[in-house]
Amino acid sequence: MSDSGLADSNLPRGLLSAYIGLGSNQGDRLVQLSEAVYHLDGALDLEVVAVSSAYESAPSGMPPGTRDFLNAVIKISTRMQPGDLLATCLGLETLMGRNRSWVVSDRPIDLDILHMQDVILRTPDLILPHPRAHVRTFVLMPWIEIEPGLRLHGATIEEWLEMLPPEDRIPCEYFGEIPPYQML
Repeated sequence: MSDSGLADSNLPRGLLSAYIGLGSNQGDRLVQLSEAVYHLDGALDLEVVAVSSAYESAPSGMPPGTRDFLNAVIKISTRMQPGDLLATCLGLETLMGRNRSWVVSDRPIDLDILHMQDVILRTPDLILPHPRAHVRTFVLMPWIEIEPGLRLHGATIEEWLEMLPPEDRIPCEYFGEIPPYQML
């Protein structure tokens, strides 16, 4: 069992590639994304190897008037097991001010594990690959930048974006590069 309580005795060991979706709609959203990348890259047994640009999209499933999100995807290399990576992401969300007492709310940072090499997992705390990543424009567009040919649920990331019906596409526009984080 990992620290988060996920049974992982049958999971792959060694260095794994994984993808994390990042989102922010509070404060300086671009700085929030940059700070999250910085902290993840500094985590033990984790290295950020690719960072997409930021994309802006309207909030999905949130109340009217909610501020637009900036979203990005990063590729990491890690020796962590899924439960430990989840604990790292949740800890960083808390560190950066995320309040999980409301499921649908504004957030300074949101970190979702989208995919982890050769891992298929379904627990109460984590499902891999992410069950909705392939139908979210705001995940697919930045992901295509760093890994367009990755196969997810039987199709590539690029193919999933092409297959999305127009009525299911949340408008998502290029916002800009994520700058290196500058600590004060």
